Amino acid sequence: MLVDQHQHQPQVLLTGLLACLLLAGALVACQQKGPSQTPTCPSGDPLRGIYSPKRLTVLDACRRFAGTVVATDRKSDGDLHILLRPDPGNTDYLNEQNVNAGGMVVEIVPGQDLPEPQAGDHLAVLGTWVLDEHNGWNEIHPVWAITNLETGLVSRVLPPDPPLYSGDSND
Repeated sequence: MLVDQHQHQPQVLLTGLLACLLLAGALVACQQKGPSQTPTCPSGDPLRGIYSPKRLTVLDACRRFAGTVVATDRKSDGDLHILLRPDPGNTDYLNEQNVNAGGMVVEIVPGQDLPEPQAGDHLAVLGTWVLDEHNGWNEIHPVWAITNLETGLVSRVLPPDPPLYSGDSND
């Protein structure tokens, strides 16, 4: 009895395609989660994407800070301010103005496509630790990466260069 080998090709192709899709999905998940994907700061300008860098004094070009989102607020200059209540062991990065404000100010700059966190989210942010001379508090500004500590999802997006700016520098 002769068997037509071509009649099984669509099923073999479909099975192969399904296997490839599953593998691709697994690879994406591996890239976004897990200890081997701990984000690192990029080399280069620690104030990349900042439209008025003279207002900021760099305290450390690469700092990790973990805490819980208290609030978010889109400012007139386009930055998204995230207020993080620090986890234990992170309070050393705050100054008196931070304590008065309720935690660490983290800023995502315009044009940086990072997810907007919600109050209650537990995050670790990685970015440049600065003193904002205008407001008198310490910040993580710019942000290089955000890790949702509940889901393990890591989001990394460099700020635009040159910076985008959309408003008032008094924020």
